[in-house]
Amino acid sequence: MTKLSFVLVSILASTGCATQAPDASEPATTADYAALAEASRPVVPTLGPPADRMGRPEVTNIIMAGTTVKAAYNAEDTFAVSATGSATYQQIIRGMLTRYDTFDGVDDATDAETAATAALLVDDALVVDLSRPCDVNTNGYLAVERAELAGVAPASCGGRSPNEDSIDEVLTAITVGIARTGPVVSDRINQSTGIATNAFPYLLPPHLLTPPPAP
Repeated sequence: MTKLSFVLVSILASTGCATQAPDASEPATTADYAALAEASRPVVPTLGPPADRMGRPEVTNIIMAGTTVKAAYNAEDTFAVSATGSATYQQIIRGMLTRYDTFDGVDDATDAETAATAALLVDDALVVDLSRPCDVNTNGYLAVERAELAGVAPASCGGRSPNEDSIDEVLTAITVGIARTGPVVSDRINQSTGIATNAFPYLLPPHLLTPPPAP
């Protein structure tokens, strides 16, 4: 038996995939390699329903916070939300948006605008329009959604650039309105990382801390 054949037989036998040693005079064959590959294949676990998802950052957590349907909403197919579920989720989203809208003391959105926003946000996916310009220095988060609600063409590709404070954008959208007709609502946490650029690979190298001097 060749050395390679011996190794193959030993591995296959240890995994319970070999019941009989091949002829010692025969070299390893394609079937031997295939059997070895199959025996080495990792066991893929069966995935359960999603526990959480993040299409538009923090929209699910903020709008569905404290609701009894958040788990069911997270388990939905993002691109095929059930009709019954969608109606329930939109009703909850409308209620939450109406509640947040009063936080600044002004009812910024009409009932029709709130309903339109809820219908848009129920599909939790980050929307990117590649026909529009993308720039890391432009606030593109919710730009496509904002333009859709206003019935105009978006000015940027949307999505979420590395430099963008998406939390401020979400807080502003739910408090002042997704059309951003009022001041920006901020959590007052500013960017602490390096500013990304439009050149590949976009993000700056990681910041390496200087080790303390030797005692």
